[in-house]
Amino acid sequence: MKAPITVQLEITEKCNFQCPHCYHLDNDEDRCFLNFQTDKKRVMEIAKKLVGLKIFNVILTGGEPFMEKELVLDLVEYFGKNNISVSINTNLVLLTKDFLQDYRMVYVKSFLVSCPSCDKKLYKTMTGNGNYDVFEKKLIFLKDSKLRFSVNMVVNRKNLSDIRNTAKHLLSLGIKKFGATPMALNLLCPDFENFLQQQEVIQLIQDLVWIHDELGMSVDIFEAIPKCIFPVDILKRDFHFLKRKCQAGVTTMAVSNNGDIRPCTHNIDNYGNILEEEFSLSWNRMNDWRKRVYLPDECQDCKALNLCAGGCRITAKGFSSLNDPKAKDPWMTEPIVCEIKKSQEQIVLSPEMCVELNGIIQHRKEEDTYLVGIKNKNNVTRINEELFNFILYLQKVDKSSLIKLAGDVHTFKSLGFQKIIKSLLSKKILKIGG
Repeated sequence: MKAPITVQLEITEKCNFQCPHCYHLDNDEDRCFLNFQTDKKRVMEIAKKLVGLKIFNVILTGGEPFMEKELVLDLVEYFGKNNISVSINTNLVLLTKDFLQDYRMVYVKSFLVSCPSCDKKLYKTMTGNGNYDVFEKKLIFLKDSKLRFSVNMVVNRKNLSDIRNTAKHLLSLGIKKFGATPMALNLLCPDFENFLQQQEVIQLIQDLVWIHDELGMSVDIFEAIPKCIFPVDILKRDFHFLKRKCQAGVTTMAVSNNGDIRPCTHNIDNYGNILEEEFSLSWNRMNDWRKRVYLPDECQDCKALNLCAGGCRITAKGFSSLNDPKAKDPWMTEPIVCEIKKSQEQIVLSPEMCVELNGIIQHRKEEDTYLVGIKNKNNVTRINEELFNFILYLQKVDKSSLIKLAGDVHTFKSLGFQKIIKSLLSKKILKIGG
């Protein structure tokens, strides 16, 4: 691809918290996250560059984005009007009702809300002096707004035993989507003491399965962890966290508020600046990530390789005595030797079945193909020009029966036609109409 699909835009380094697990922490004890200055004009220039690249999704992060509320709203409107999906990562404490009621919020796809614990003492410890009561009040504001959001609990040894209690309390507040994500390793300020060991990660996974099965909550892990650490019975299930793999420098990248480009937010290496040189130069410097140069040798023959991509390369680098990004992820066990087979829902087509596009189309021309997705659906797929023209045709019609799209019964029954329609339905580019 000539550009990523998703960009994490760190709009500010300011933050009202100093979480000990934050990937922005370094060894400077005097560094205060409240003292940074944000060049709003420069951030908007970065936004214009991203629109020009025709990316599909932007995640506004920081620091804490709500340290710059007006900038957030300007970015939300700008990206939204340019057909780019917008999500916001936030600790939520600075949220106000006025912000939620702003007309520009119509462009926000979702929020990812950080909550390390619902225990007041643990919350204070994990956030560097945060007030849980204030957080809960703002969380209820967000819930009542009807906007989409998930709550994410970054987990280390300090709060590992509190996962189920946190989920139960959130459920009592009416929260339905919950994630527990193992703390990644910060290369500048590694916290080996509180970093989870393999068995502790398995405990986290089992807690999430319990929360899903017993509490009925939607669960996730918002980082890619090695698939080989998952128990086999869980691997065969349809959890969203099983679909997550490292996409750093492949379909995603991070951009700081000064324009510096990195493969992901955890990576401290600078590959260029989006405002100071042609983007293709920076993007080409990341070719090693797309070629899987940093994939551990042990992963090469794993049957889950395409579902995993070797876990987190930055955490692996931090644990390596040689500072080697090709090192094994510390949560990696043994390569998976058997294919992971999951039962898939069979789509049965009939001539009278009506289909239509599943929302607003996003697309970008690549060298000899097109990337196509539906705004706010996270379902970008690569197609050829003929199929792209077919999708453009569907934009012009509200609904159409399959027999009408095929033109005749013979074409409708052909394996090629049915395969295309089933593929577009499974990727949620199309949906079955009324």
